[in-house]
Amino acid sequence: MRTGLRPCRLQQRILLEGGEIRKRFRKSLLPTYDVFDEARYFEPAPEHDGSASIMHTGGRTIAVTVCEDAWNDKDFWPARRYRHDPLELAAAHGPDLIVNLSASPFSLGKQQLRERMLGAVAAKHGIPLVYVNQWGGNDDLVFDGRSCGFDASGTLVHRSPGFTDDVAVTRVSGPVAPPTIADDDFDRPSEIWNALVLGVRDYVRKSGFNTVLLGLSGGIDSAATAVIAAHALGPENILGVLMPSPWSSQGSIDDSLELARRLGIRTMTLPIEPAMKAMEPRWPRRLKATRRTPPKKTSSPASGATCSWPSPTNTARCC
Repeated sequence: MRTGLRPCRLQQRILLEGGEIRKRFRKSLLPTYDVFDEARYFEPAPEHDGSASIMHTGGRTIAVTVCEDAWNDKDFWPARRYRHDPLELAAAHGPDLIVNLSASPFSLGKQQLRERMLGAVAAKHGIPLVYVNQWGGNDDLVFDGRSCGFDASGTLVHRSPGFTDDVAVTRVSGPVAPPTIADDDFDRPSEIWNALVLGVRDYVRKSGFNTVLLGLSGGIDSAATAVIAAHALGPENILGVLMPSPWSSQGSIDDSLELARRLGIRTMTLPIEPAMKAMEPRWPRRLKATRRTPPKKTSSPASGATCSWPSPTNTARCC
C-alpha cells in the first residue's frame, strides 16, 4: 500500500481464522513523545466512523482497538494529544466488549494510571473492557504485562501478574464471578527491581548469550550489577572477574570475593598491571606533564576493559 511515493507502513493487529486473514485492525493514534517515535515510521489508519474496529464472532460484537487508541478520552484527560478518539467511535456501534491490544512500556506508577483511565472509559460507555499488554524486555524498553479486565461499571475484575507471562480466563459480564486480581507490589523500589531483572534477562537471552562476565571492583556499582545479573540469569551463569591494579586496596578485593560468595557466582582474578605497563609508553609526554591524576591510575579502567575483552563469543560482558 502506498501514499504518493512513500510506502505506507501501518501498525495493525490481524485476526486469523481457518488459515486465512479474516480482518485487520489498524492503529489510528501514533504517539510521538517520551520513548515513542511512531510518526517517524508509520502512517495512521485512515479515519473512519469506528466500524473498522468492529468484529462479530460467536453471536457477539467486539470492538478491537490498538494501544494508544484507548488513551485519548476527552473526559479523563484535561488536555488531549489528538483531535479524535478511536475508542469512542468504536463504542458508538454498541459492542458487547471492547478489547485493547497494547505494547505499553513500563514506567513507575503507570499501572495505576492505566487502571484509573481504562476503568473510567469502561464506565463512561457502559461496556466491559479487556486490556491485553505485552511483557518482556526489548533493548531499553521493558513491558510489564499486567493485562486487566473491567466490567461495565468500570470495576477492576482481573489483573494478571506483572513482569511475567500469564494466560487468564475472566468474566466481565453476565453472572457475577469473584475478581481474579493478582497480588502486585507497586512499591517504588520493588517496581524498579522487577523491571531491571526482566530487562537484563531478556536482553541477554534475545542477544543469544548464555553467560555473563562481570568486572567486580568492590564498589557499589559492580555489586548492584552483579546482584541483578545473578537474579536475572542464575548465579551459575555469571563469572565475576577481579582485575586488581597497583591502586587497588585489599579491602576492595575482599569485598568482591565476599559478594561473589554470597551470590554463589564463580570468580577469577586477572591482575591488570602488565596491561597498564604496556600502555604507559603510549601516553603523550605533554599529557603526562599536565594531568593532575597520574596516568597510571587513569589507565586502570582502559586496561581492565582490554583484559576482559577476550571472552567467549556467547558471553555478554559488563565491565
